[in-house]
Amino acid sequence: MYCAKRFAYIPPVYRIGNELAALDNNIHSDRGVMRNKEGEIVYHRCYNKKSGRWTIYPCKEKKTSSHQGSYSKSHHLST
Repeated sequence: MYCAKRFAYIPPVYRIGNELAALDNNIHSDRGVMRNKEGEIVYHRCYNKKSGRWTIYPCKEKKTSSHQGSYSKSHHLST
């Protein structure tokens, strides 16, 4: 879970939120594509209002959040 944008945070909290977002992005950027029981790639579609066209994208595997607990416990707020 990330920090909400509508609240003001002290710099250490803001920094940890940014580091967690960067870590999450780096860990999940190389996820594989999702496959169904038959082994076919699962796609999802998006509609672009401006062009009036549908585009399909392969679904990625579900994210894991096992890294978040260890990162949050190892970084304490020190002001």
